[in-house]
Amino acid sequence: MSNRANLIQQLTDGMNKRYNSELTTEQVEHWVGSDANNDTINEYVEEVVSGDDSAVTPDDVISLWNDCQ
Repeated sequence: MSNRANLIQQLTDGMNKRYNSELTTEQVEHWVGSDANNDTINEYVEEVVSGDDSAVTPDDVISLWNDCQ
């Protein structure tokens, strides 16, 4: 698994734990986008894990996911 894939998995796991959600890595990867680099994804992970109020939420991810379906 690539470093990017690992970071997206960490972000997915962190969000599911923090928000008691059931997001998939596919949904989170879609939200992250193809242009985000590993440093940016790592920042998202740190924000979620630390409990930062500005961190991405499941609603952010699902909203974008639903808009593209």
